[in-house]
Amino acid sequence: MAKFEYWPRYGFENHTLVLPAERSFNLTDSTLWMQDNWLNSFAFCTLYVIAIFGGQKLMSSQKPFGLDQALFWWNLGLATFSALFAS
Repeated sequence: MAKFEYWPRYGFENHTLVLPAERSFNLTDSTLWMQDNWLNSFAFCTLYVIAIFGGQKLMSSQKPFGLDQALFWWNLGLATFSALFAS
């Protein structure tokens, strides 16, 4: 059984942006939900692994995408903006 008291519990004082979903997150309710629905995580992980290997099998007969030019421009733009706005 998982603990309900998480210690130490830190606040939001060091975060510049806190979303409403983060403020209202309840550790106890999420722990109880996971204890009741633990089988879902195994089902989703199994589906994920099937999708990865199935996708590889499906795409093995396809022609590869030619993304060299697009990736060159993306990396150049990313490097330029990173250099300009880093300081």
